[in-house]
Amino acid sequence: MTPTQDEQRPSPADQRLTLKRKVAFAAITTLLALGLVNLLVEVAEDQGLLKTHSRDDAVQFVEDDLFEQDGDSFKTTDYGNDSLVQTRFAADKGRGFRMFVLGGSFAMGSPYAEVDGVEVTTLAEPNEQGGMPSWLQLHLAKRAPTSAVEVINAAAGGQNSGRVMDVAFEALQLDPDVLLVATGNNEGALAPSRMREQLHRLGGFRLLQKLIRPTNPEDRSWFTAQDPDTAAVRDQFRNNLLAIVKAAAKQSVPVLLATLPVNLQYIGYEPGHVLRGRHWPQVEGPCYEGIAHFDLGEYEPALEALLACRYLPESNHPPPLESLITMARMNLGIWNEEVLRELESVKGPCIADGIQRYYREDYSGAITQLKECNDVAESLLWLGLSHLELGKKKEAHQMLQQHVEFLPRNRCRPSFNKIIREIAEGHDGVTLVDLQAKAKQLSPDGIPGEDLFLDYCHMRWQGYAKMAEEVLRVLDTKGLAPKGR
Repeated sequence: MTPTQDEQRPSPADQRLTLKRKVAFAAITTLLALGLVNLLVEVAEDQGLLKTHSRDDAVQFVEDDLFEQDGDSFKTTDYGNDSLVQTRFAADKGRGFRMFVLGGSFAMGSPYAEVDGVEVTTLAEPNEQGGMPSWLQLHLAKRAPTSAVEVINAAAGGQNSGRVMDVAFEALQLDPDVLLVATGNNEGALAPSRMREQLHRLGGFRLLQKLIRPTNPEDRSWFTAQDPDTAAVRDQFRNNLLAIVKAAAKQSVPVLLATLPVNLQYIGYEPGHVLRGRHWPQVEGPCYEGIAHFDLGEYEPALEALLACRYLPESNHPPPLESLITMARMNLGIWNEEVLRELESVKGPCIADGIQRYYREDYSGAITQLKECNDVAESLLWLGLSHLELGKKKEAHQMLQQHVEFLPRNRCRPSFNKIIREIAEGHDGVTLVDLQAKAKQLSPDGIPGEDLFLDYCHMRWQGYAKMAEEVLRVLDTKGLAPKGR
C-alpha cells in the first residue's frame, strides 16, 4: 500500500529534531573550523611567520607564558621577549637568592634596560649606567660572592597594575625569595572584561582583531588615557595590589611594596631623551644630536640641530619635534610668533600667556594670569613652578601635588602612593619601600625634578642607583638580603 502525502511528511516532532541536529552540526563544524584556524595561526606565530600580539595588548594582557624551562634553566619565552628584558635563570636555585622586580618602565629601568632580543648583562662597575634591577644585582652579588644571586627584571614598559598582577602570579611559580613590586605610573584605564581577556589568548581572535582594527603608531599618545571614573580606577589599583599580596602570602613569599618617586616639575611636553628599542624607530644624525643636546640642557646646539632635523624623515618620529624646538627656544628666551603659536595650540591662549610670563621671569604676573585660566589642572603646574621660583616652597609643593592628582601624565598620583602605604602597613609579610619619600629627601626644596629624572617618570641612572640603595636598606632591615656562604 502506497503511503499518502500526509503520511510521508515528517511530524512536527521529527522536524524539530532535524532542525536541532542541523544547528548542532553547524555549531560543531564552526567550532572545529575556528579551532583549526586558531591552531594554524598559533603554529605560524610560533614559527615566526606571523605576529598577532600588539603593543597595546602587551600592556593590558598576559596572553601567553612569559617564562619557559630550557634544560636546567628558565628563560623568557618569545612572547615574553616582546615586553620583558631577555633573561635566563636556574631552574633549581638551590640555596641561592632570587628576587623578581615587577612593575612598569620605571621598575624596568628605562631607558637603560633594553628588550627585543638584546641581552642585558650584569653591571661590572658601580659607575656604569643602569636601572634599579641592575644596581640590585650588582650590589647583592658583591655582598654574597659565594651565593647564586638572581635579580630578575620582570617589569615591562607601559603595563599597569593589572598586568603586573598577572606577571606576579607567574613569578610566584618560579620559587622567588622576595617580590619587589613598584607599579602605579600607568594607571588610568579600567580593566577589560574577563571574556575579552580570555579571547586574547587565542591567536585567531588576535589576528581577526588586527585585520578589522589596525593600529597606527603615530596616533598613539605617550600617556595612559584616563577614565573619568577615577574612583573606580583607584579601587581597581587597590584590588590588584591586594591580589598580589594575597597570592604571595599563600606561598610565604615576602613582598616589598614600593611607592613611586614623582617628578613634580615635569612640564608636560613629550620626553626629551632618546628612546631606543622596539617601540620607536632609530633616530640618527641631527635629530639624535638635537635630542641629546636638549637632554643635557645645551639649548643652543640643540636648537640648531633640531631645526636641521625638520627636513629629514626622522622629523616625524617621537619625540615630537616642534615641542622640543619650542622648549629650546623658551629656555633661550626666544619669543616669536612661531613659539606663541605652538604654545597656544598645545596649551590654549590663557595658559600660554602664563607660561610666557614664567619664562620671562615675571612670576607674580604669571600667577595673576594663571589664576584666571579655566584649565585648573594645567594652571596648577605653572602656579606651582612660579611659587617655587618665588621661594614659596610649601605652596609650590601643594600645587604640584594637586596637579599630578588631576593630570598624572604617566606619574603615580599621590592618592595611589597613599594606597601603597596603607596596604604595606596593613598586611603581614609586606614591607614598604618609600621611594617617593626618598626622592623628596634627595631633591632641592623637597620637590623632585630634572636633577633625578630624565622625563615624566624615568630617572637618570644616578637616581635609579639611589632608589636601589633604599631597596637594599629595607632588605637589610628586614633580614631578607642574601648572605655569603
